[in-house]
Amino acid sequence: MHSKTEDRAKGSPGPAASSGDASPARAHDRLARLRALLIFAVLLPLGLMAGEAALVWNRAWSEAEKELSRTADAAAEYSLRAFETHRIALAQVNQVLGGLSDDNIRTRERDLHEQLKRLVPEIPLIQTIAVNDRHGGVLLTANVYPVPRDVTVVDREWWRDLSADRAPRTHVSRVYVGKLDQFLFFSVSRRRTGSGNGLPDGTFDGVVNVSVQPNEFAAGFNHLTDVPDDAIALIRADGQILARRPAFKAPLAPITQPAAFFSAVAGGRDRGTYRGVRLVEDGMERLVAYRKVQGYPVYAVAAREVDVVVASWVNSVARLGAIGIPAVCVLGVLALFAYRRSRDAQAMQASLIEMTARRAAADAARAAEARFHAIFQYSPSGVLAVDRDGRIRLTNPMLEQQFGYASGELIGEPVERLVPERFRTGHPALRARFAADPTPRRMGAGRDLYGLRKDGSEFPVEIGLSSLATEDGEYALAIIIDITERRLAERREKLLAGELQHRTKNLFAVVHALAQRSLRGEQTLDEAREAFAGRIEALARAEQRLTNSAWKGTSLNEVVAAELEPFVGRVKIEGAELMLSPQAAQNFALALHELATNAAKYGALSVPGGTVSVAWAMGGDAHRGELRFRWQERGGPSVAPPARSGFGTALLKATLGAGHIEYAAQGLSYEVDLPLAEIAAGAKEDSADRA
Repeated sequence: MHSKTEDRAKGSPGPAASSGDASPARAHDRLARLRALLIFAVLLPLGLMAGEAALVWNRAWSEAEKELSRTADAAAEYSLRAFETHRIALAQVNQVLGGLSDDNIRTRERDLHEQLKRLVPEIPLIQTIAVNDRHGGVLLTANVYPVPRDVTVVDREWWRDLSADRAPRTHVSRVYVGKLDQFLFFSVSRRRTGSGNGLPDGTFDGVVNVSVQPNEFAAGFNHLTDVPDDAIALIRADGQILARRPAFKAPLAPITQPAAFFSAVAGGRDRGTYRGVRLVEDGMERLVAYRKVQGYPVYAVAAREVDVVVASWVNSVARLGAIGIPAVCVLGVLALFAYRRSRDAQAMQASLIEMTARRAAADAARAAEARFHAIFQYSPSGVLAVDRDGRIRLTNPMLEQQFGYASGELIGEPVERLVPERFRTGHPALRARFAADPTPRRMGAGRDLYGLRKDGSEFPVEIGLSSLATEDGEYALAIIIDITERRLAERREKLLAGELQHRTKNLFAVVHALAQRSLRGEQTLDEAREAFAGRIEALARAEQRLTNSAWKGTSLNEVVAAELEPFVGRVKIEGAELMLSPQAAQNFALALHELATNAAKYGALSVPGGTVSVAWAMGGDAHRGELRFRWQERGGPSVAPPARSGFGTALLKATLGAGHIEYAAQGLSYEVDLPLAEIAAGAKEDSADRA
């Protein structure tokens, strides 16, 4: 045994010498750790960019599908409005020809031809109107006079289908070239009924049809999308293309692929998406969204070239790369510079004491670590790195904030701690699958993903996965985005779309009822048309006010003032402010229009000096109170009860209720009591709208 002092005195290697001998090895180890940290600092931004690119890829397709679905919905609504207009026009033509035999029509061909010719400009999107007899001959058209008697339509699809025993109510044909005028058209047709040919009820007695010019019909698609190259088409369930943007000059061959479209038709599905190449004759593959036109065997289709979607993704990635790649390059240059400087320092300072070498290496490591944390810590998305054992090795502040953990609390914990209990069993298999094929991807594509916070609550997420290779091994790098707000926005959009669809259906039902009743009775066609137009204008004014208020309701004062505006100076209006529900606003608009029209034709407003007083008052509260509404005419012709009730009286009762109508000699009066709970905005859900 001997002391350290003796060792130094004899020149034997002491602790200082041993430390000096080990210094190069330790310096080499420090340089290797620095190199690994610098590589990690460069690879991390690349991993983040790769994960973001994967998310952008999926988002580009998802947004394209949503945009195309919205376009298809709008095209279906546009087509439905057009077909319903055509169906009403067919009924109107059938009514004009009611009671006339084929011989009567031939005898009166010039007069009837002129009537149809005047009707054509009033019906949107039609080219002409034609009537065929039960043998396929042409009885009458709006564009040709006189019609050739040797022309037959027995070879046309609509005549064949409508003459069958189980004929459809309304038939939409394929595209043809006209025999009389060589125009391109498809027809909307129905059976002719109520003729004077003396046939038993239900017997086929000819066809009434309107011809629709496909390219004019497709012109209405132009305002439905902002993407110039998007194709929009109207396709029958059997694949026949009726109209399309881009336009065509001759009937198109029906689509026969893909099977996805025809399986959707066979399965009764109203909407969906698929990829196909047959919609336009350019051979380009397209992403296609389809939407059934309600009540007709026809589908509205919107399509976008796959290359356009891919180009959108490339542009997004390019913008990301314009910022990220220069930053990575700068970081790489700095890392390389730091590495080389540290390596040179090692060579230059090999002879220096261990403390000096350790300080130089430590300074370089701290600088690299600061750069790494500057990128990692301030990422706007949650980021974590997981080793092959499923243990969390790195987390950034955003991830800890998302999941409700303190800084560093998750390090070393299994990643399943962040997965809801119902998904944990299958999660290790998903990790193993990614480890076997660590290509960037969106985790769980096509499924709803949720994260589990520390407090046990769940929230929806999007996760982009990529692999991060370091000298310490490979990590799975996950970028986690909280999509709670996006989900809420999607739900709001879905609710808004459903509300819009419901409002449109309700409006069509009201218009249909007005058309049926207005065009039925003893009035002439011009009188019926004028009455129907006035009622539609009253309904449109109410709809405009409701649209301006986002369908929250409108003021009774505004409704009364709008309907009686033409009679300013002869009308006295008195009543407290009251916000009406949307249904009540429609009802008041229609009722006031009928009262004002009647007064202008037969009552106080039909003569100079006649006046009308409109007054209302409320009693009680919004849940138990009532509105007493009164219409009083003075100074008009002598009033007497009508011999029979007309549609105006029926409409008044249907909208505001029977009330009390008094046909006094000094003028008509109408008074009705209405529960505020049924008409006031916000008092309760509108039962008519929710039916």
